[in-house]
Amino acid sequence: MNRLVPQFPGLPTLHCDLLLVLAETGRRRAALNGLRRLVANDFGAFRRDSLFLASLAILGSTAVALGDVAHARIILTALAPYATRNLIQGAPVAWGSAAWHLQRLAALVGDDHAAAAYRAVANRLHGEWMAGRWGPPGAAEPTETLPAHRLSQREQLVLGLLADGRTNKDIAAALGISVHTVERHVANVFGKLGTHNRAEATAWALRHEIGQSPT
Repeated sequence: MNRLVPQFPGLPTLHCDLLLVLAETGRRRAALNGLRRLVANDFGAFRRDSLFLASLAILGSTAVALGDVAHARIILTALAPYATRNLIQGAPVAWGSAAWHLQRLAALVGDDHAAAAYRAVANRLHGEWMAGRWGPPGAAEPTETLPAHRLSQREQLVLGLLADGRTNKDIAAALGISVHTVERHVANVFGKLGTHNRAEATAWALRHEIGQSPT
């Protein structure tokens, strides 16, 4: 963080909200620094009160927005015991089931099996709670609703970064994987979409609102 970024002493949950805004508006360094601080010492900045689980979910969304695999693993481990909880923050703001956030974290760290299991739990709970489709405006639909191409969660992440103009090297750094693995994911994406190059894949991604940042 820097002196231009507001601080919220004693209010770490508000800081979580701020970090998510920073991550989603391209202020990566500030968001990463803040995320590192709030995750440190087993989330030592937080009281284990009614806001704690929602705070973890918001930090998880920040890690996903940043493609931060290392912190995603830590948050995933902390939130996993509460998969069926309905997360409420404030007066109140609903953040959905913990499982919805867990499936995004599991996808980011490359555990597609766990991501699918968490997604099934989230869909069931949100159906029982009569909630609509969950997620921020423009978020990619879950794998089941993508038009027959059945991209994995990791392939969707790679496609989103590709559509943002990232090179394979950039994607590898963002996801904490090798360039060779990125190349394999890109090849799989092209095969599933029936596209032949990055421009065609980017056009498909834009039509289906898959991407990390607005253009």
